[in-house]
Amino acid sequence: MAKRGLPTAVTNVLKTDAIKYVDLIELHFDDGVEKLTNGQFTINATTTTSSGNYFANGEFLSFELIKETDSAKINEINIILDGVSSTFTNKFLNDNYVERRVVIYRQFLTEANVAISTPIMMFDGEMKNFTINDQIDTSTVIVKSASVFYNFDDTNGIRTTSASQKRLFPYDLGMDFAATTVNDIKWGRPD
Repeated sequence: MAKRGLPTAVTNVLKTDAIKYVDLIELHFDDGVEKLTNGQFTINATTTTSSGNYFANGEFLSFELIKETDSAKINEINIILDGVSSTFTNKFLNDNYVERRVVIYRQFLTEANVAISTPIMMFDGEMKNFTINDQIDTSTVIVKSASVFYNFDDTNGIRTTSASQKRLFPYDLGMDFAATTVNDIKWGRPD
């Protein structure tokens, strides 16, 4: 194994001028794991969390740059999914995504598109919220994800989700719009 735990085969590829790779993403929902790739073809891979086919159907487009730090810091990224079906969109609309795991891997390939070693984990976190941009015949979903420590200081109990709010107040629609609020909500009286 080379520096940072990368397999020797991967470090050898990184030393060359022709680096070829695809990204793999796992979105863990209650009813199963959605495995997607931004590659041009379906890839069969075994990762630290799953194995099987990562489908290339145009849904997983990209994600923001993952920044590494040497301090305990909350890392957040946005994952962009395009051309998603209504079945896939409903997983988000039905609160089936809240604090569910999301993992991003990078799979290095040979010139003949053969996998080199195992995929390298780049991000492991949880889905926080989402935004859906609807078009006439397609949708784009932007999934905001954060490291597992994003709610480390939160008190357990009630969550800021529509489902949690409706358990206490069935007819209150206030949290239905929480994902679209970008500024902090000021509660109570001013200081």
